[in-house]
Amino acid sequence: MPTLKERLEDLPLLIQYYIDYYNKEMGKSIKGVSNQVLEALTVYDWPGNVRELRNVIESAFNFAGDEYINYEHLPASLSSKRGQILINRERKDFSFPVVCKGRTLTESVEAYEKNCIENEIHMTNSLSELASNLGISRQSLSYKLKKYQIKLPWTT
Repeated sequence: MPTLKERLEDLPLLIQYYIDYYNKEMGKSIKGVSNQVLEALTVYDWPGNVRELRNVIESAFNFAGDEYINYEHLPASLSSKRGQILINRERKDFSFPVVCKGRTLTESVEAYEKNCIENEIHMTNSLSELASNLGISRQSLSYKLKKYQIKLPWTT
């Protein structure tokens, strides 16, 4: 039987299976995992195979609220992969010198900030998760969303 790492296309189905199972077991109504969690679970090596996935989902259930399992609900063993995801995304999605060209420092910083927010939006499912991932308060995030006229895809 192939390992979980060799069957990543099955990962979303297995995750949903365990979410349904633990919803019944724990009397919760978790709908799924955030995009950020799915990304982290996809790049993880899974040395413990499906049993480890089951344990990760069960552990996340103990910390999750009512709707989605977010990155902060995952065990620390997955955190080293998160840093690599962020580094790769920044290298791929953004080039600071292009933003600086022909702009003041303030304009460049604002463009960078807007770009960071817009990139991170696609990795989250809630305002709280977005603020947490950016390392700012919800109030600061709300201000910046209004300032840069950024619309949240999950509130349209």
